[in-house]
Amino acid sequence: MIPGLNKRVINFYDLMLYVALARKHLRLMVLLVCMCVLAGLAVYVYSRPVYYARALVRVDETPLPVDSETVYHDSSLGTIAAELKSPAIIERTAKRLGVDADFRTIERKYIRLLKITVSPEGTGLEVEVYSYEPSWPAQWTAIMVDEFLKEREEMRQQYRDSITKSGATSLAKLGKRWMKTSTGNSISRTRASWLAPPST
Repeated sequence: MIPGLNKRVINFYDLMLYVALARKHLRLMVLLVCMCVLAGLAVYVYSRPVYYARALVRVDETPLPVDSETVYHDSSLGTIAAELKSPAIIERTAKRLGVDADFRTIERKYIRLLKITVSPEGTGLEVEVYSYEPSWPAQWTAIMVDEFLKEREEMRQQYRDSITKSGATSLAKLGKRWMKTSTGNSISRTRASWLAPPST
């Protein structure tokens, strides 16, 4: 009779039955335990350790009559978070840390995960860095923000230069057109004075 079908007290016969079942499947149980131990050892030996750091970046806004968001459209928290995770910023940050590689290589070999979200208070950004390099997480956020500010200033300078160049080109064209018009008018006036009869 198989134990467990009816509720009753386990006796010596039931105990011997369990021992017989255990002896019958002992090899299988030992094999499963050994496989689990070997799998754990393989993961422990060959898996790469991941290092983690979390930082809070506080964003201060100074209201101006014409603010940067109106002109450049790059000052909202969502836009800043997206730009911090852009391939260009990640490549610049990695280069400052001694790795000059493209975005895919950095993502595959050095950065396990980069998570940037708006803080619950809405006054800053929460940055979480998971890296295979031991020294990267502690330094990543500060260098990343520094490179972001540098790139944004470079982009704004390029934008100002392009506007200045465009304005200078427009002024040059306008000056040439004005010169042609004024020259044509002076020639017309000169011809008209030649053709006019002398006054008596």
